[in-house]
Amino acid sequence: MLTLPVETWIRFLIWLLLGFIIYFAYSYKNSRLAGRSPQDSGVPSMTST
Repeated sequence: MLTLPVETWIRFLIWLLLGFIIYFAYSYKNSRLAGRSPQDSGVPSMTST
């Protein structure tokens, strides 16, 4: 695997970086810890009675 051309490694790193950006942007936007109140999310709270 170390004998792959430099161009292949550059492509791999670009796709890896793009994947991380998408992953963390999505998870940040949809996090339950993002600072929103429980009423703002469409998910009912399991602790409310």
